[in-house]
Amino acid sequence: MLTFRNRLLILLIGLVLGAQTVTFLTALARTKATERQRADAQLVAGAQIARKLRRKLVLDPYAVLKAPACRAAGLEYRTLGLKAGT
Repeated sequence: MLTFRNRLLILLIGLVLGAQTVTFLTALARTKATERQRADAQLVAGAQIARKLRRKLVLDPYAVLKAPACRAAGLEYRTLGLKAGT
């Protein structure tokens, strides 16, 4: 049988864990949206630089960028050792 003190402690621990979980999920969602906007802005900036170049070639050795997004921005997308389009 749990004493009142132990039940109160369990309740407080549960409330703290719940608050931390909500805070974590909120921060995660906000960070994801912010980083997505930043990545899109960098892709547009890269497309603007590419317009000034003779060829619109993007060489992505580690396949970090998304090929369809690069092609939608009017860039020729290549990777090293991987098929483009992944």
